[in-house]
Amino acid sequence: TNVPAESEDAAMQVAETRFMTHLEQADEWSFSEADVEPL
Repeated sequence: TNVPAESEDAAMQVAETRFMTHLEQADEWSFSEADVEPL
């Protein structure tokens, strides 16, 4: 499916915001370094 660039940018912005929020709450999370290493 083709996504308009503006929608794609908006989706990326939302994902980035959520990701940063998760990083800020990292102490509440329990994940190992292996979970965040690239495959």
